[in-house]
Amino acid sequence: MKLPRWSSFILLLLLTSCLNLASSFAQQPGAGAPQKMHVCITKDCEDAEWVGDHYEGHQNGVVSNRYWLVTWQPDHVELKIRSAKAADGVFPIDGTMTGKIAPNGTSIIGGTFDWRIGVSQSGTLPFTITWTKTIATGGNASPGKPAAQVANQAEVGDISVYSPARPSTKHPNIMLPPGASEKFAEFPDNVRAILQPEYGLTIQESKFHCPVEVDHDADADTALEIARFNYRAGDMLTGHCWLGVAMRKGSTRARVIRAVGLQTGWFGQKDEAKAFSIYKELLPTRDPWAIWFLHECYSDGIGTAKDSHQAAILDSWIMTHEEGMNVVRTLGTDDSDQMREKARWETLLNPPMKSGTHCTQEYVTAGGVKVPGRCDTQSVIDNDALKQRLHQIDQE
Repeated sequence: MKLPRWSSFILLLLLTSCLNLASSFAQQPGAGAPQKMHVCITKDCEDAEWVGDHYEGHQNGVVSNRYWLVTWQPDHVELKIRSAKAADGVFPIDGTMTGKIAPNGTSIIGGTFDWRIGVSQSGTLPFTITWTKTIATGGNASPGKPAAQVANQAEVGDISVYSPARPSTKHPNIMLPPGASEKFAEFPDNVRAILQPEYGLTIQESKFHCPVEVDHDADADTALEIARFNYRAGDMLTGHCWLGVAMRKGSTRARVIRAVGLQTGWFGQKDEAKAFSIYKELLPTRDPWAIWFLHECYSDGIGTAKDSHQAAILDSWIMTHEEGMNVVRTLGTDDSDQMREKARWETLLNPPMKSGTHCTQEYVTAGGVKVPGRCDTQSVIDNDALKQRLHQIDQE
């Protein structure tokens, strides 16, 4: 699934994401549920297949979505969906698809897709699912001899790793991503942002132990995502272990997170000077998070003396590069208080306007010249609409 830029993402993504899956009918949860199905959200579709405990949808050979089967009954079908990558640079799309099995047993009717991205975006769209009751086994077809057919069947999977984002109990303004502990809400906003899910994990991957499985064939991105998952869950030792795997496999972002850990004291006593040196060492890579944290070091004197000149140079790079601005946009997106304050500022900077008429009276100058009155129409702030919008933001 291609991910457009933040401002246009949700319409483009959800109008162009569909799963092509072919599948079988089930009377009980998981009994005969689809192995292959065809799911469409609006017009576009893609293929996906059951892979043991969930479905994987692909576009151009790349996993785009993962689907977990919750219930498969004639009068109630429910699947959980998560995009394989972060939709807005921080949160993936999370959603619930519900509907009923049609009388013919090969489609879903009344499909409703409730989606959400973090705390700031959500909506509902219709979807359809169709399938066949049998599928070819493959590998034994020949001219005049079609491939053998088998039941198109899957089973209900463990959806524990899917569990949707939820508000923190201790800090209700902070939205905790799936699997995160209350400790995660206590991290600064920039640390929470860099630890947000970026790639989807399977249930098995989220449960990998370390160092027992450090030789697992997970690539750098997967190892980094497992590290993030464990950091969010509060399992720092397992997070450290998988972070090391990701670094050994060449992940620059893992090195940035290592520096963040040194700066915040994850590995013992804080070592801000070492963290600064890592950020600076990574500057040639142009990793936007390394540049952001290096900018903070120069601005606030973290691990080095304050240097407004260097901070200004990095600030200019951040402001003129989309990847830099994406970092800025991610900060605080899991904090409803910050998002509310941001919305207030945006409203005040771009207030609702209305047309107003200003008239002057006819008058005579000291020299006896008569100046006629006139009326001009101009745009003025609609104070009533502004107050109403600010009130709405406060209530959200």
